[in-house]
Amino acid sequence: EFLGWIAGVVLFFEFICAAATCANAFALNLFLLLKMCNSTVYPEYLILTSVDAYVQLVPPASLFVLLCTALLIQFFSSSKLSKHLLLIFFIIDILFLLFIIVCGLSNHNLDLRLLYQDFPVTASFPNTMEPDSVGSIFKGAGVLLFSFSGFNKIANLATETFDPKWSLPIGIFGSLVIVFVLYVGVSLVIVALGPTLASTTYSLITTTFQANGMEWVSYATFGWCFLAILAVVYTNLAAVPRLLLQMSKDGLISEKFSRRYRNVLFNGIVLSGIVCCSIAVWIPYQILSHMTCILELIGYNFLAISLIILRLSPPDHMPDHVIESDSSKKWYKQPRRIPHITALYLFLCICVSLLWHPQYVELGYGLMSIVLLVPTFGVYVLLQVQTEYDSPNTFRCPLVPALPCLLILCNTWMLFSIHYYALGFVFVLVVVSGVPVYFMYSVKHSRLNDRGDESFALSSVDEEDFQTQTRTHSAEI
Repeated sequence: EFLGWIAGVVLFFEFICAAATCANAFALNLFLLLKMCNSTVYPEYLILTSVDAYVQLVPPASLFVLLCTALLIQFFSSSKLSKHLLLIFFIIDILFLLFIIVCGLSNHNLDLRLLYQDFPVTASFPNTMEPDSVGSIFKGAGVLLFSFSGFNKIANLATETFDPKWSLPIGIFGSLVIVFVLYVGVSLVIVALGPTLASTTYSLITTTFQANGMEWVSYATFGWCFLAILAVVYTNLAAVPRLLLQMSKDGLISEKFSRRYRNVLFNGIVLSGIVCCSIAVWIPYQILSHMTCILELIGYNFLAISLIILRLSPPDHMPDHVIESDSSKKWYKQPRRIPHITALYLFLCICVSLLWHPQYVELGYGLMSIVLLVPTFGVYVLLQVQTEYDSPNTFRCPLVPALPCLLILCNTWMLFSIHYYALGFVFVLVVVSGVPVYFMYSVKHSRLNDRGDESFALSSVDEEDFQTQTRTHSAEI
């Protein structure tokens, strides 16, 4: 239950940090707009004030979050209105990105030869990603994982779809195709126009068109940014009340978060808005984006761990004589150690990924990382030979435990490729704010405390009754 609580806290802050990142991006675009207009009405410190490399004050970000919170309270009670609102934002995004591609293709400065040229490594274009190395691939994948957080929102809204088995794959693969086509199209146009101001500003589309004599496109971009960021912040904040609702039903947090006021989860929406405001107003954009990627990776690791435990661990009502009679598990008398074996595998993956970091490779720890791959593979083999007890009849993740184990290793490797200061912020958010709440409240009010002696005692039942009750228990799950 404690690991489940940590997973819930990770998801909570993942949605919050994603919304705060986008709100911070809106403030940066507003700052650039006022700078382009040479506006002296609003001093710069009211938009963006940098205290140091790790702290800055961004008041517009908190105001933007409050606007999204108010919209969420207004439209949350009606899923139909909320769906239509997001559909309007989606159509505007698609049309504007197509508009950007058309404007870029019609510009007289478009030079397709730039797509094949290598830009020299200069002060304006530093070689920060170390190309042609495996480490740069994992680092880039870890940072860009922020872009995939939308698939979490799709899964979180699965209960509101009529036929999730059919509609969710269409939503995931359809959105992936649309994003891929638009992203590649816009990227090709921007590169062909010449990224002259890429390293000095926040909005690459805006500055590229401004440098190529199309300032009216730059100003139109800010209006699109407002609607696009509004939709992203809205969807992230909308996922938090539903998460708190489920945790409240489990008794992990106060039951007030499961109460509805005029069919609105008011307490969950207000809490998400307050926490998001407090984070967006002082944490810089770069750190927020890295924090979101880290929380995303940790969340996927919890998903992989839960897949292994749920599929390989026996049910609570498994009688001892059935375990002993299973010939494939005679050598392994305590199958409830599956969580411990999975935790050992995760620990070894962390050690391998940490020691393979370039900083430690230079100190001579790279060989130790390679040596640790041997026990890591041994633990994986130990999981691979286990008998699968619970296999769902609906969607079934293939290649368990091979696929979850590979996911844990890759995610952990990408996790330690991101900057360490973002890991420190995540540690403070999850551990310092989440763990005390569990031991002070959740342990006493958990629904698991009400189970009592309701667990099945089937030591004296025959095999047929046991299989019947097992199928019933799986159906309830």
